[in-house]
Amino acid sequence: MRTFYRSSLLTLSLGFLLACGSGVGGNSTNSAISTDPAPIESNNSAAFDPSTGNIPLPNILATASATSAVAVTAGVPLDPSKALNFIAQREMGGTEQGYTGITSTHAVSGLNAPILVSFGKAIVPSTFNATTVKVFQLTPDTSGLENNPLGFSNISAGFTYEVDSTNQIGSIFPNFPLQPATRYLYVLTDGIKDAASNLPVSSSYYFRQLKSTTSLAGTHLNSLEAIRGDQLAAPGLIALRGYASVMNDLIAASTTTGITSRQQIALMGRFITTGAGYIRTDRTAAASVAPVEFLLRAWANGAAFTNAATVTAVYTKGSATTSVNAYWTAAGLTGVPNTHIKRIITGTFNSGLLHVDVASLDALRAVNSSSISATGAVPLALWSPASGVRQVFRSGNNFAGFYHVPNTVPFIYMEPDPATTGSSTPSAWPLAIFQHGIGGQKEQVATLANALMWSGRAVISIDQPLHGALAAPGRTSSQWSSDFLAVGAPLAARTSVENSALNTYRLIASLSAINTAITSGNKDAPIDTTNVGYIGISLGSITGMYTMAGMPYPGLSLGTMKAALSVPGGRLGYLIRDSEAFGPVVDTQLAALGIPKGSLTWHQFYWGTQTVADTVDPATVTSPLAAGQASRLSNRILIQEVLNDTVVPNSATRYLVNALGGRSVLGLGQSTAVQGALDAIAPSFKQLSYSVGSRIVSPVIYQRNSANTNVALKTAVATTGTNLSSGTNINLEGYFQFDQTGSGHGALLSPTDPANALVQRQAAWFLGYDLDGLATSRAAIDPVGWTTLPIPSRDGMQHRLSMPDLQELGTYTLPSIQISPIQMPWMTRDSLRWYGNR
Repeated sequence: MRTFYRSSLLTLSLGFLLACGSGVGGNSTNSAISTDPAPIESNNSAAFDPSTGNIPLPNILATASATSAVAVTAGVPLDPSKALNFIAQREMGGTEQGYTGITSTHAVSGLNAPILVSFGKAIVPSTFNATTVKVFQLTPDTSGLENNPLGFSNISAGFTYEVDSTNQIGSIFPNFPLQPATRYLYVLTDGIKDAASNLPVSSSYYFRQLKSTTSLAGTHLNSLEAIRGDQLAAPGLIALRGYASVMNDLIAASTTTGITSRQQIALMGRFITTGAGYIRTDRTAAASVAPVEFLLRAWANGAAFTNAATVTAVYTKGSATTSVNAYWTAAGLTGVPNTHIKRIITGTFNSGLLHVDVASLDALRAVNSSSISATGAVPLALWSPASGVRQVFRSGNNFAGFYHVPNTVPFIYMEPDPATTGSSTPSAWPLAIFQHGIGGQKEQVATLANALMWSGRAVISIDQPLHGALAAPGRTSSQWSSDFLAVGAPLAARTSVENSALNTYRLIASLSAINTAITSGNKDAPIDTTNVGYIGISLGSITGMYTMAGMPYPGLSLGTMKAALSVPGGRLGYLIRDSEAFGPVVDTQLAALGIPKGSLTWHQFYWGTQTVADTVDPATVTSPLAAGQASRLSNRILIQEVLNDTVVPNSATRYLVNALGGRSVLGLGQSTAVQGALDAIAPSFKQLSYSVGSRIVSPVIYQRNSANTNVALKTAVATTGTNLSSGTNINLEGYFQFDQTGSGHGALLSPTDPANALVQRQAAWFLGYDLDGLATSRAAIDPVGWTTLPIPSRDGMQHRLSMPDLQELGTYTLPSIQISPIQMPWMTRDSLRWYGNR
């Protein structure tokens, strides 16, 4: 595991530079200091003006904080700009990284966020590509210092290059998640052409000064020397090589970089990817880091909680007063079949609320309040879904849990009826945990339950945070989605995903207690706590990826737990941007704040949202914990896509499946060691074709060919009944596309969706068709080609549930986004800090 970088700091005041040049978007002026020959170039410059904060992102300069701690106010959400500084100061800096005061580090850039650059005028879009824009992974000294020239690995081919409709803003999206806590460099070259003149784009006034081969100290540009020169960890020890040294290194390594002179460089920027997905278990020991999701699970199993469970109601088939049909009627489920359900049990277990208000907690901690318990529990008054953030609770220097408000989580448990499924009652029922989508609630399991019951699997369902019984007081079903997404407050959204995982971990930890409660006084079979699967839709699949990543190891309890995930997506900030359901709503609110769609600040907003929430992104957790290891999700995941999804765009789903199964292509032409590490990530996660004609609707996942000279589709034919009989070609994981006419985002649950029975059939078999002990049943089948598994009739299921319908997401409204204009762009006009790493 990588160690995370400490920082040294140097205050850099640039306010007086406002009068020194043309700024970004104007004509480029030759510097009296720059030593390169005057080129033939356009007057269209790549934006770089640190005096106004207009710089490319991500960037070490942008992730530096102001001279005082980021301001937090009780009940006020942290917008993307403040949230980024909060992470820098209080998660990747301060006491969490062994510092005192507000000292921070800039290891906060997203693994999935794009590189964002802009130009003063339009460029020729075709000249913005992997040849003219170079991205390098940097190799420092083994000590983490940069005393010696940097090493460069050209990874430019691993990105998609996009130019907006004005041809002035460029986005460089990674095709796969970057490595955490790793140093990167991007270089825009003179190969990018101005649209009007077809001449090379030029450097801005300020960036031109940084090309100087002599010191700027003692000149009117003295403040820029802090960027141009090296930053020292101590006398004689370079923590971070400045722009001058980096340019020298690029030129010295021209065989690799293709950079032979400073004049080729129109712009460059450095960034370090985030380490905020990890926590030091001993904050004085840099090597003691562990993933947040691991610690959430460990804490959920610990002494902070009691594993008590209560039963609030039992509904039994055939009962005169409390029958399954009575529950169905009360829940408004008339017409939804329940023939295979013997019992429905409702109850509760213990968990915690993680949205703890930062300012209020700071105030309590400042007075060493006795209202903070020995387990990190705090009063309910500190719970704030909009402004709350998951925060580490420590005993001295050691991790002891998370600050939380104790709460109870209601559940619904449904048990099969052997009399209608044609099997005998087992000694214990295999279990599926169901998690609903955005705007839904736990009761939506009703539309899935009959199929799961028939396959011999009980199901238990809980609400997502801020939904259903866990909704904030006074919030109605039309507001649940906006409360969870918290657009404009990405730290709150990140915390919601973490709280979803915590609740599932607490549910698993409480299964034995739930067993005791549901079997008390009767002879019905208990839950098999060793045979548990997960099934989710939409948001439930997104949180499910994160949850599953916290349970990775075979040999541990549920370490091989499998998940059927319907319509998930990765790169969450851009999923929202590109969603037909949510994107227009967010864009309308941003426009009302003076941030029109397509503007540079609009791009910065989504970049910041992605960067802050990146640690819980499903694509992020597909990465192995160390090179050469398999992904934590390998051999455990089925991903279902519905073509032309209007809620979770297919592009978001495909980015996610490639993050898990497609990284082999990055090894093309690389060393044997690199190839082997990439091939090991998820070798069996493939795109699954229909069995008839090996039909692939839309090719997505690719891999290196055997000669390591090209790429080929990474596919397998989905398992059929014949495969199960012969024991061959049984797919234990994969990605499957549903293209049935008229099918939509809610196919798993919507009784009227033409693919409903197929999607449910595939999910049930992947989790395990457990009737009569079939040992070969855990497979990703072709639901269309399968003929031996009858599915319960869907006749009479036209009734619409009274709960929010997944197909109506586009009608939901989001709360007003709160963004202070002075927080956008990302740096103050008056000051700038430069941080070096060691």
